[in-house]
Amino acid sequence: MNVPKWKRQGLIVKPGILGPEWSLHCQMPTPAIIDNKTLRIYFSSRDKWNRSHIFSVDLQNTPPWTVKSVTKQPILSPGDIGTFDAHGVMPTAIINNGNELWMYYIGWSVREDVPYHNAIGIARSLDAGDTFQKLFPGPVISTHTYEPYFCGTADVMVINNQWNMWYMSATEWRIIDGKPEPRYHIKQATSNDGMSWKYGKNIAIDYQSEDEGGIARATVLRDNGEYWMWFCYRGIEDYRGTGVNAYRLGVAHSYDGSDWKRIPAQQIFTTQPKPDDFDYYMECYPAVLNINDESFIFYNGSDFGQSGIGYAVREDKLPDK
Repeated sequence: MNVPKWKRQGLIVKPGILGPEWSLHCQMPTPAIIDNKTLRIYFSSRDKWNRSHIFSVDLQNTPPWTVKSVTKQPILSPGDIGTFDAHGVMPTAIINNGNELWMYYIGWSVREDVPYHNAIGIARSLDAGDTFQKLFPGPVISTHTYEPYFCGTADVMVINNQWNMWYMSATEWRIIDGKPEPRYHIKQATSNDGMSWKYGKNIAIDYQSEDEGGIARATVLRDNGEYWMWFCYRGIEDYRGTGVNAYRLGVAHSYDGSDWKRIPAQQIFTTQPKPDDFDYYMECYPAVLNINDESFIFYNGSDFGQSGIGYAVREDKLPDK
């Protein structure tokens, strides 16, 4: 089995692109091809109250992808007080559904016993991704009988007329140095329409050890009838800042899109970052996309997106997503 390899290309969206009213974050890059001249990347940044909003940046649809424009106002913002997304929204997957463009997004709320709670909602665009409206006031993936904690980052693909979602599922809050730290892995959900999901039992990517703290942001490509998944993973402690257990990218393989085999200790990139590179301390939140007969992976670097958005190019043949 030849695991796909990627070559780092560097930063394309710099931190602070929205100006002083917003944080440095360009978190959770979610790319979409708008037309043959434009690549759009949706991402989140934070206001002065630390609430995430969704923006987009348009790039020339060919490397080195110079920035053409950036939205000055959010295209999706937190919900009303008390709702599942009252404290923030982040993009996580984009999929075409007929004449509509659907965005699956992460909703944030705060709690008293633990720092936060996540769930997944849907927003719909009728104008090719320029504006979005929330499809429902509540989430489509959240806590229930088999999800006692929270659900977050996701990718969505239709396989043999069935909708599939690979989503982050929390399994516990563990007390580390007197503070709660979340643990989460990746589960798989199915649906007939992309709105009503069966979920909660099917683990796609599990922990490698009790010291692993998080597996997040699955992104999947179909390749000659087989499937590859990339994700980011971290330790349960010392994963912030320059911590030795910060997020790195991992990979898994499947013959059918359902039964996944994680490939441990696999080097994703063929080139290594230098100390002053945006991704020297961390690689996180990957998203793969085919553009102009090539495959690319977009991702955040150090400090969970505060260092901007970079990309890498796939060095072997093109998959068929």
